[in-house]
Amino acid sequence: MPMPTVTHDPTTAAPRAGAVGYLAIVLALAACALAAVAAVNWWVDPFGGFRGEASRYWQHQTMRHTRSWRGEAVRRAEPATVLLGSSRTEVGFDPQRLPERMQPAINVGLSSATSYELLRAIETLERVDAVRTVVLMAGPEVLVAEPRGAEDFAWSRFDDDRVAFERRLERLLSLRTLKASAGTVKAASQNRLAIVHDDGFRDWAERPDELCVRERFARVLARPDLEGAVGPEWTEGRSRHVQEIARLCAARGWRMVYVIPPVHAVRLEKWAARDKLWRFDWLRREAVRSLPPIFESVGRPDDLSVIDFSGCNAFTVEPIPDRMGAAATTRWWWEELHFTAELGAIMLDRIAAAAGHGDTHAGLHAEARPEASTEPAHRFGVRLTKANVEAHIGRQAEALKEWREAQAATVEWARRLFEGS
Repeated sequence: MPMPTVTHDPTTAAPRAGAVGYLAIVLALAACALAAVAAVNWWVDPFGGFRGEASRYWQHQTMRHTRSWRGEAVRRAEPATVLLGSSRTEVGFDPQRLPERMQPAINVGLSSATSYELLRAIETLERVDAVRTVVLMAGPEVLVAEPRGAEDFAWSRFDDDRVAFERRLERLLSLRTLKASAGTVKAASQNRLAIVHDDGFRDWAERPDELCVRERFARVLARPDLEGAVGPEWTEGRSRHVQEIARLCAARGWRMVYVIPPVHAVRLEKWAARDKLWRFDWLRREAVRSLPPIFESVGRPDDLSVIDFSGCNAFTVEPIPDRMGAAATTRWWWEELHFTAELGAIMLDRIAAAAGHGDTHAGLHAEARPEASTEPAHRFGVRLTKANVEAHIGRQAEALKEWREAQAATVEWARRLFEGS
């Protein structure tokens, strides 16, 4: 039987070969592009997840205020002291201001943090043997703030499925990471730290001439409260996360200093007008009720300190300049929620003393010593116990009333702003 003859039509074979060649070229170019993106992101390392301090851009990390960067910094750290909290911890506390016996220290302040996220952050450090002291600063807004969006939290390195950041190829190939790399290189070329933030106080800190203090106070006062209308039962649920942090500290033999942060008196007035001021009183009572038994159960009651910097005192009633311009400034406040590093240094002195590194008032700045004020209600940094909490709450109520009467013009100005928000 004759074999069939197979013929090749050159008019169809050539285009097919050409298409395969073009496809190979496109795939090769795509692979080169991906390799270039991965190489740039690995070399610059904007999130500190691949090379860390080995990167020449470490000091110019454009994302140093994001959860990704801080999560990786925590995962790599071996700190003796951990400063844990929200953006007020991040901005107001310089860990280098702590005494040498509390070093090395790390600032784990997370903007808009919730108590749940702070718990996840401290769990990341559970493996670190060097930790001796945890300073947790959490006001009512941390306990009642809405959780961050799913996309933002997915980038947090404080989730269990995110701890292997440097082994996740998609992060190397991410356009978001590439954008951050470009920002970091640009910042390094200008010898500065690029800040990724939306019209916030860090921008104001970088450009103090653009917004005067009175404008900054006005902007924040006029904003709606982020936490919204939340009932006490939800707040109580969130307090369990603080208790979990305390249990972890007690189990690991860590000292814990729980700090109720200060806010300017105009913020207290805003919360009073909206029937939210009770949250400070609830937090004070809850802290001295629920936390001491945790440390007593392991036989180390002295390893816990609860310090209240809130309420009306010589710092939180600092006058707000009534004139415009960069020269009209405040010493202790960026705006009514975020205190300056200068006030943070005074607080850290008090915190270090409470953590057992010095006499109760030794080394404190002159303004922070109790004898600097004749009124107990004006003392800054009161160590709360079950024995004094009710008297302290009563004194603070009276102090706020006195400030309201003495600063009627400031109260009227503030009310016009926040009643429209």
